[in-house]
Amino acid sequence: MTTAIDHRLLEILRRAADGVPPEGSPGGIEVLSRPLGGPSAVLVLDGRGIVAADVAPSWVLDHFPPGFDGPDEHHPMLSPTFLAALGRRLGAPSAGVDVLFGVPGTAAGTAGRFVEIGDHPLAWSDHRTDVRTFRYLGQESATISVGRGPAGRWDVWIDPAGHPPCRPGRTCELLDAIKVLVPPRSPVFTTVPACSAAALALVVGVGFRPLGAEVLFPEPEGPDEPDDEEA
Repeated sequence: MTTAIDHRLLEILRRAADGVPPEGSPGGIEVLSRPLGGPSAVLVLDGRGIVAADVAPSWVLDHFPPGFDGPDEHHPMLSPTFLAALGRRLGAPSAGVDVLFGVPGTAAGTAGRFVEIGDHPLAWSDHRTDVRTFRYLGQESATISVGRGPAGRWDVWIDPAGHPPCRPGRTCELLDAIKVLVPPRSPVFTTVPACSAAALALVVGVGFRPLGAEVLFPEPEGPDEPDDEEA
């Protein structure tokens, strides 16, 4: 049985955080099973598409739109047509397109003081497990949530309302602080809605590196039979 922590998606993500793109040519696709205990996902990393969902590769190929002409083009896997079809197949609409960021695993960081403040109030926590939320108090201050994301990866969310973007040319201490919240040598990921300019500016200023795009599909609340045309 494949568990979240040994799922191929996690290895792909770890390598991406280290700056190693997925194998294969840009515009290609890979279909994986949905990691246990997590949402289905569509990712595009360095022009390679990944579907991690309980659908057959033949279904993906049948519904995959053409049109990838190079690394500067939108990957067809992010087309509204494909994402809508996959959502119908899975019985749940997508949660929207996010920008995926990551940093490689290193030794544990150093930090100021963390105060746990309770549940994460936003939809981000609906797609993560073991979520904890803290107020970080140091030279910088911010509200930070940490939890296990797709394939068991370590995900964080930094509240842009609670912290201004780091000023250009200044090293932001938050990234070092965040590493205290995860096991040593574990890569750390964060996702930001593509429409959130403040959050995008914040995570770039903190030191996260953009890896690609991600779309999550939450588990449906009840059974859903696929349409005949989507079967």
